[in-house]
Amino acid sequence: GDGKEGSTVPDPAGVHNKQGGSTAGGPAGVGHAKPGRNGEDGAAGSGPAGGGGGGSGATGGSKRERPGDSSAGDHHDRQNASARASVFARFLVSTFGLDYLKSGTGVLDVAGGGGELSFVLAMEGIPVTVIDPRADEGKLRRRQRKMLRRAQHAPITKLAEWFSLDLLEDPRYPQLKQCSLVVGMHPDEAAGAIVEVARAAGRPFALAPCCVFARLFPERHLSDGSPVRTYEDLLDWLQGQAPGSQRRDLDFPGRSVVLWQPAVTGV
Repeated sequence: GDGKEGSTVPDPAGVHNKQGGSTAGGPAGVGHAKPGRNGEDGAAGSGPAGGGGGGSGATGGSKRERPGDSSAGDHHDRQNASARASVFARFLVSTFGLDYLKSGTGVLDVAGGGGELSFVLAMEGIPVTVIDPRADEGKLRRRQRKMLRRAQHAPITKLAEWFSLDLLEDPRYPQLKQCSLVVGMHPDEAAGAIVEVARAAGRPFALAPCCVFARLFPERHLSDGSPVRTYEDLLDWLQGQAPGSQRRDLDFPGRSVVLWQPAVTGV
């Protein structure tokens, strides 16, 4: 079967199809911002990137959006992050199937933040590795850890590393190339790296971008030469880095568009 039977992930309120955006060229901005850099959409002197799973601000301080950007919808709020995680996980299961997600070394959750998405996936029996440079992120609450133990599922693996092409080639982590899927739920600065690393490894990805970080990545330009300054620009630019990727609007709080690249049959 396709592994979709028996899933306990809460059914989302709805998943809406959205036609894929136009392709957009430009060099790929990769990896997280290093500590102390201004992430544009975060406060000056921002900290490490990530926080996609919600729970803690990846860039520190209050969020600042560039003119023309829509509201990010408090994407680091833990309650919203939990709601997003359930909807996003249901999308992943329905799109890729449980059997596929469990294959290889399982799912890479980039900038996993408070661990909401990784917890929901792990409760489905999917192996999950959280990659987030912040040592205190990706740690589940005591109640969640107890639930995983009772369900006899494997604990979530945590790598406190920056996500980049260099990490993919690191001999200490051969499992990264064997993952089933690379995911990011509001991963802040790591959005571009998710696309680039997944494609370099020949793995599919599913990404729900959030903040633009126009000042942090001034090299990003659309196919018409204009800089990436808004959320819609970012979506188009990311799709331009991944020909054949698709776009869909999920029903959850905050920025809800997911970009994804299907799995290649036989890989």
